[in-house]
Parts: sequence; C-alpha cells; structure tokens
Amino acid sequence: MSPRRGRREFIQAAGVTSAALLAGVQPAQAQTGGQRPAPARTMGAKFRELLQKREPFECIAAYDVFTARMVEEMGYPSLFLGGSLIADYYGEPVWVTSLGERLEYARQICENVDIPALADIDEGGDPMVIYRTTKQYEKASVGAIHFLDSNPGPMGRVTGVIPVAKMVDKIKAALDARSEMVVTVRCTAASMAGGETKDQAIARGAAYAQAGAETIWFTGMTLEDMPRVADAIRIPVTAQLVNDNSVAQARAARVTVGVYASLLQNIAQSAVYDALMELKQTGMMRKTSGGVRLGGRIPADFRARVMRANEVTERGKRYNIG
Repeated sequence: MSPRRGRREFIQAAGVTSAALLAGVQPAQAQTGGQRPAPARTMGAKFRELLQKREPFECIAAYDVFTARMVEEMGYPSLFLGGSLIADYYGEPVWVTSLGERLEYARQICENVDIPALADIDEGGDPMVIYRTTKQYEKASVGAIHFLDSNPGPMGRVTGVIPVAKMVDKIKAALDARSEMVVTVRCTAASMAGGETKDQAIARGAAYAQAGAETIWFTGMTLEDMPRVADAIRIPVTAQLVNDNSVAQARAARVTVGVYASLLQNIAQSAVYDALMELKQTGMMRKTSGGVRLGGRIPADFRARVMRANEVTERGKRYNIG
C-alpha cells in the first residue's frame, strides 16, 4: 500500500468514525449501515444445530487439546469429554476429582477448538449444585452437558436410580442456569442389576424429554431398541458406538448423537503399553513404531495444521519475529 493511499484511507476512516460519534452511533454500526455485526455462534448453538438436523453425527472422545484438534481437523463435528478421560488425565478415580479440576480440563480443550463438546458431569449433585455447575461449564465454552440418573454411593459405587421427580428438578435447574448450552441426560435405569425394564426406562426418558432434556442417552439397550426409544421420547437419541459400529447403522437405528466414548484413549494407551513392553523386553521399539522415526506416522502438513503453525508464524511476522 502506498503512503498516499494509506493516508486517504485513514482520513476516510476518521471521517466515518467522527460522523458516527456525532450521531451517537458506534463506528462498527456506521460502517455497516447501522447494523451490528452478527454475534459469533456459541458452542451451545453449534451443538444444537447438529441436533436439529436429526442426521447422525459423531461425538468423539478426545483426551487432550492435540487429539481434540486432530478430531476437528479430520472434519468430525463434535467432541465427547467423558469421565474416564478426566480420571486418566489426573491419574485418579473420577469420583475423587474435584469440580475445579473437571472444569479446567474441559476449558483447556473447549477453548482451543472450534467444534462443540458434550461434557459428562456424572450425576451432578442436587438441583442447586447442578444450577451452579451448568453456569460454570457454559463459561468454560462447553457446548453441551449431560448428567446421569444413577444414585452415587461411597467409593464411586452406584446404589440405584434417582427418582424421576428428582431428575426432573435437576433438568429444570440446568435449563434455568444455561444460556444456550444444550442440556442432556443419560438414562441408566435399564442397565442396573435388578433395575427397571426397558419399557420403564423408556417411560423415564419420556419424562426427561418433557422436562426439557434435548437428547437422551440410554444405557442397557442395543441399537435395535433405539427406533422404539425415538418414537417414545420424540427428541434426538444419543447412543454409544463401538469400534464396529458405523454412522449408517446409527442412521438405521434413528440415533442422532453417536458417542465414541473412549476408543481413542484406549488405542493410545494400548500403543504406549506395547511400546514400553517391547523396549523392556528387547531394548528397542522397532515393532511398535512400525520401523519409522519419531513423528513419522502423522503427515507433517497435518501436524502443522493441528498445531496451527501457520497462524502462529503469521502472528510472529506481525510483531517482527522470525
């Protein structure tokens, strides 16, 4: 840009700003004909948009920022932040991790990606605790939360199912607290030993949906059960998909949210275990590394995109670094 052109543009911009200030209008409004720029969509709005399409989508458990960005870079639309991921991150059973630790874990991931995450908050506490927790998770840029209807006991043991009326109160508390974040529930009644029948669990789910839950995950049921569930609750259905389930199967089962709960975590941990065992037994890692050097399995351009290397480089140029 020439000095003359830069000066002219500066004067024009100054004139727009001055006129806007005299008229009591913000500069951004003056430059857009009095229209404020559209606000950026929240993570809650992004997750809800996925739900409303009623097309199955993958919700993939990523255990840190790097793997979350890998999921995003591959084009998957959402993340799952499950309790087992948090437990492994801190190296403690999930039931001894604090709310602050869980929030920090979620924040580190959610603030560093552009796709929404569904966070598991276990049973979440009573309605007053749920209210406060919901606000904190939304501030941490989480797109959706879900809590369970199982009743926690000592040492993380489950002692039964929470009465429907109490769950309805918890759902209402979460809805009152959130701005745009999606509120979901996991119905565990059919998976409890000596618990409710599938029909009873489905009736529970219908009550949760009527209270305002936006999608429900039923445990203790198969994909074959899901069409009946979808007819009963009339909101999007969430289900866990395993290593041999496909999105096509989810579509046939009328499942909208397909959660891959801990596959990446298990694959990564197994690979590390195998590598360490090979090193211990042979003094090398030739088999587990596939004979390649460090980092050779991930294409360099893909790694650069995940690390946002170009963005960082351009920012450095702006400050005359590099």
